[in-house]
Amino acid sequence: MRKNRIYKEIKPGRKLFKVITVKVILFFLGRGFQFLSKFDKNIKNDIHGLPEGFTVMFKILPIGSKMFLKKNKKGYLKYKGSSLNEKTSDLSIFFKNIECAFLMFTAQISSHQAFAEHRISIKGEISKAMLIMRCLNIVETYLFPKIIAKHITKRLPRISGIKKQIGRFLVYFWGIPFGI
Repeated sequence: MRKNRIYKEIKPGRKLFKVITVKVILFFLGRGFQFLSKFDKNIKNDIHGLPEGFTVMFKILPIGSKMFLKKNKKGYLKYKGSSLNEKTSDLSIFFKNIECAFLMFTAQISSHQAFAEHRISIKGEISKAMLIMRCLNIVETYLFPKIIAKHITKRLPRISGIKKQIGRFLVYFWGIPFGI
């Protein structure tokens, strides 16, 4: 006769490397959004139509890593980290899991492909979500070299070479470290 064995439940690992990588990239993207909303005219034009106090949340499910952006009185996006309450966001962009977020944030797939493959879901107005995703593509164009950026955007935004290089320098050495 067989005895009933009691097996211990095995829980999957947390993928610590991917979690840390995504959190760091969310920080860079948040600071990039904050700086480029003051510097880049394409982003300025896009966010001009958003109401004051408009809040965007990027969240990775189920681990809960998140990033908030809020439009301030001056008309710029302000990076708020993960300090705000989820219920206060006007637009929420959810990544189904850490794998989806890791693929998109490390430039392995584009945001358009992630939407098409249902790796991203939104809560809020789709027109505003597309506007924020367009701004995300512009931020990624500044953060990534051209060889990578052309694979993750459908069409590279028209930014002159000198302006892009100066903007990239300012984002990396002024906007991200100092949060200006």
